[in-house]
Amino acid sequence: MNRKLSYCKDNQCPHCPQCKFIMDLDDVDYNFKGNQNEYWCCPNYDCDISTFVKVRYGRVISVEFINELGKTIKTIKYNELDGGEFDE
Repeated sequence: MNRKLSYCKDNQCPHCPQCKFIMDLDDVDYNFKGNQNEYWCCPNYDCDISTFVKVRYGRVISVEFINELGKTIKTIKYNELDGGEFDE
């Protein structure tokens, strides 16, 4: 199954908010057509940040950065009213 990753447009994959490394895709879940969750992890073992990207019908609706303790350190939600920009 070769589906395009929604958060990796024009080779701009997510960057770790702590160390700025380009994150690696760890897993993708397809719950049903139009519902996709992407799990990214930082390759820098000193920082150990992961990212959870929610995609619905081809559009990213939120990006959540999680630390090594499982606590959310930053959430970005999609705002349709501002022309597709992300709000923090």
